[in-house]
Amino acid sequence: MATILLARHGETDWNRERRWQGWADPPLNETGREQARTLAGQLRDTPFDAVYSSDLRRAHETAQIVAEPHGVPVIADERLREIDVGSWSGLLHTEVEERFPDGARPDGETSDQHAERVLGAVREIA
Repeated sequence: MATILLARHGETDWNRERRWQGWADPPLNETGREQARTLAGQLRDTPFDAVYSSDLRRAHETAQIVAEPHGVPVIADERLREIDVGSWSGLLHTEVEERFPDGARPDGETSDQHAERVLGAVREIA
């Protein structure tokens, strides 16, 4: 039986600003790097054989910081990306509320498409 630990990437400036990221690729900020180092410390005594990550910088850098003490490589997989928010990408949450009051995204992925993509990757990894 495989045990899978899931972790979200550390903070980016876009997280702090409450911008939708989706597949945009802002890097971790210093707070995000510190969060990743804290997680690495918490997992220092937890054995694991592999680390998988989205190919986006914020997730990959978080994974590298966590994997480094274990001496395992980070395997990037684009199927592990967060949901593609389409034209919402880069917009503040308040801007989305103003422009799309019904909450419907005109493009990008649906929640079902996102779940199918990510769950397929996780099943294969397991």
